[in-house]
Amino acid sequence: MLHYLKPNNSNKDISNIVRRSYINYAIFVILNRSLPDVNDGFKPVQRKILYAMFCEKIFSNKPYEKCAGVVGEVLKNYHPHGDLSIYDSLVRLGQS
Repeated sequence: MLHYLKPNNSNKDISNIVRRSYINYAIFVILNRSLPDVNDGFKPVQRKILYAMFCEKIFSNKPYEKCAGVVGEVLKNYHPHGDLSIYDSLVRLGQS
């Protein structure tokens, strides 16, 4: 960490550093969030939804539960990034 503070590293171009950091982050997001996993075909948010429904004992042979309850459980315990992606994933899970 201290080698970044030395004056001899001041000749690096900030645009190259930012470009490289952004590309690394974009690749990470695409590989770890956007693409479905090879093992089960689910995205991470879909896997979190199904696990929350399993923990709440919400199954297909039980009476229906409100969607907001599932979204609240997922937001509370597993996916604190906003409810829009959870609602979207629930709709896509229901359509498939």
